[in-house]
Amino acid sequence: MKKEQIKNLLNKALKKYWWYDNFRWNQEQAILELIKNKNIAYIEKTWGWKSIVYQIPALLKKGLTIVVSPLKSLMKDQVENLINKWIPATYLNSDLDDSEKKSRFIDLMNWNYKLLYVSPERLSFDKFIDYLIQVPWWISYFIIDEFDTVSEYWETWFRPEFLQLWEVKRKLEEWTWKRIPVWIFTATATKKTIDTVIEMMWVENNIKFFRWKLVWDNLHIIIKKYVNTADKDKHFYAYISAIQKQLKGKKWTAIIFCSTTKDVDNIYKILQSLKYKVAKYHWKMTTKMRESTYNKFIKDKVDFVVCTNAFWRWIDKANIRYILHYWTPWNISAYMQEIWRGWRDWKDYDAILLYCNQDVNKRRFILRWNDNSYELIDEYEKFLGYLEDELTCRIYNLYKYFWYDTDDIQEECWNCDNCWYTPNLLSETNLIKAEKQVEKNKKITKKKTSKRKTTKWWRWTKKTSTIRKRTTKNRKKRT
Repeated sequence: MKKEQIKNLLNKALKKYWWYDNFRWNQEQAILELIKNKNIAYIEKTWGWKSIVYQIPALLKKGLTIVVSPLKSLMKDQVENLINKWIPATYLNSDLDDSEKKSRFIDLMNWNYKLLYVSPERLSFDKFIDYLIQVPWWISYFIIDEFDTVSEYWETWFRPEFLQLWEVKRKLEEWTWKRIPVWIFTATATKKTIDTVIEMMWVENNIKFFRWKLVWDNLHIIIKKYVNTADKDKHFYAYISAIQKQLKGKKWTAIIFCSTTKDVDNIYKILQSLKYKVAKYHWKMTTKMRESTYNKFIKDKVDFVVCTNAFWRWIDKANIRYILHYWTPWNISAYMQEIWRGWRDWKDYDAILLYCNQDVNKRRFILRWNDNSYELIDEYEKFLGYLEDELTCRIYNLYKYFWYDTDDIQEECWNCDNCWYTPNLLSETNLIKAEKQVEKNKKITKKKTSKRKTTKWWRWTKKTSTIRKRTTKNRKKRT
């Protein structure tokens, strides 16, 4: 098949199933390399439609495409979107009961699916591989999606089963009698992460990299360091009051990321006392409470969502205008994953991070107490260097950290606080009001201790004496 004919097929599939007229900058080039059965690493930010790059070839080529996805919510959303486009796809994870798993395996045996989404834990089971070998398909592609969950975002090895994927690939190759190419898809990846993949999957040196723009022009980065928590809180609530004025009467949302569940509960109480439309999200809440928060967030019933980093995986919304950090994330990759939540309608939004020395000391203590890993501490120290650098462009430093070519990137922009971007959010009146609010917050966040009911001593003695008399009478009757 000629190259022009393949391009026509790709454009027809893009128009038919995704309703787009043209591919993005490097999507078509990556798909053409995939069709040639070459190993590639495709790095593109969240919500950049990187899944199209492997879904279109999987649709056009005969055979089954296995997609290893680490998150249940992600694979469920992907499969639902494909089914809505009349593309046969399914997923297998622990959320399904036995009867549903059997029916999906039967559909696999009958050639009813083109894409199969599985978790690394399930794929590493020997029984699952034995079942998969019985499927009368030739495995076409082997895809590892969201590989950054191995070591980049999470403070520990989040999914150690990734290390066993090379053995799964080897078994499938022995069964199919052909080489299966490896495709790596992720949003953020440093050179160290890519080297880990190549070493782990025994990939040849001829792997090709495809990258797109890391930061859009609609993102504005603001980072402020304060002396202590009181000064930080004063400016934090001044920012919130200013943002509330901007959100009033508009269907916009602001997200506040906190370090602990205690901070989430305290800030939620304070904003609720100020009669703001606010919701909270963290892992200690019940599933019903988390679902209600998510529904309020999606349906624009709240202006603020106070949450931990567990919430960023669920964010798929266009009208987010402000992202506030009341803490310092673990590393630059974690920070990027969280500030990428707000560019999806291509309009301007602000990412504001506020921190102080106490936050830094707390984070260092947690890192040493949790794992004492020198790599994690080193990554955090690099992130602190990024935060404390007040001279170099922040966006330029991000491109440099993620191993992008910085020759074509300007060392100055108008989108960060180091390059003269200062939004007119704070004013003296806001700061004065915030100082008063910080004093009130101490009363609001205090835990109400339940008063113990105490009885007077003579009542207590009367009760005990009557009980003793009854017991002695009963003993005499028994004897």
